[in-house]
Amino acid sequence: MTNRISGNSLFAQAASGLNSSFYYLSLLSGTTNGLTLDNILHPDTENSGASAIYLNSTFAQYLAKNFNYIDMDGDGTITQTDITNYSTQLYGTGLSYAQLSQLCAQGGSGSLYETVLNNFQYIDANHDGRVTSAEISAYGIEQEKEQMESKYPKYDLKGMSIFHDTTSSVSSTTEATEEEQV
Repeated sequence: MTNRISGNSLFAQAASGLNSSFYYLSLLSGTTNGLTLDNILHPDTENSGASAIYLNSTFAQYLAKNFNYIDMDGDGTITQTDITNYSTQLYGTGLSYAQLSQLCAQGGSGSLYETVLNNFQYIDANHDGRVTSAEISAYGIEQEKEQMESKYPKYDLKGMSIFHDTTSSVSSTTEATEEEQV
């Protein structure tokens, strides 16, 4: 059986990257009540006591670039609630090609990431510029169906005969008639 393509892992990867980047930026900034744009752009890597090694610059850049979208309440800080809400929103609305490229590239050397990027226009069934987990899964099912159809072609039933043994039904009828006579 083939591995079915599912978009859940890509969305989980994006959410995980956003969450871990938020966490490390919070550690570097020494704040627990949210990150400002300045905290993201200029993390305190010298005095915080936290290691900047774990900070993924791709996700940090994404947080900075999309700060106003992620800061859903507009208070000038991104909180853990904002990150969670944004991740949920991405899961619901889908990922654009740019978001997919940036948010899923870190662990995306795998075939799922490459498949979705290479077939983005086909996977985006409603042509809204975003792919959802459901669209990715539907594409995977369609690919699996095509593989099975090429592996097991349909047979043309024209000209085929179906043979079945009629002697067993005749003999049982004969036996029943003989029993009725006794």
